[in-house]
Amino acid sequence: MATYTIKYACGHSTHDVWLRGTEKEIKSQIEWYEDTIVCPECYKKLKQSEQYRARVVDEALSGRECIAITKGDTYSIKEQLKEHGFFWGKYYKDNNVLTLTTYKAWMINMPNDDNKLDELLSYLSALGVPEADIETIKQTKANKKLDDLLDDPFDE
Repeated sequence: MATYTIKYACGHSTHDVWLRGTEKEIKSQIEWYEDTIVCPECYKKLKQSEQYRARVVDEALSGRECIAITKGDTYSIKEQLKEHGFFWGKYYKDNNVLTLTTYKAWMINMPNDDNKLDELLSYLSALGVPEADIETIKQTKANKKLDDLLDDPFDE
């Protein structure tokens, strides 16, 4: 294992990383770093310019259906999100437990009450979440209601 000085992809400065492996693996890792990683200042600007995105996910620990904000600079509004009932949680990629890949995001339990859901969706819209995401959340909720109506408790 050795330390290598690598240029950021944005070209602003350099940073040191610990790399290990064969010479070929290290060369590949260096190329990846120099093509991918940007300096902290550029990363901050990138996150601030990124549009908020939201989607319905199953929370990893409990399996509860939640709405997660999956993109955007949520760090700068984390206190505001907490005030609205959001919590920092994990969800599985594509809601598939078998992938074992979890992502972290600000999440809120899917409201059962339609009025509370409308308030939440209005808040997300005010944040700048795209209308397509809002419509997908509404459709997911409508499908869940339909599934609940069609479930036969004596079906087992």
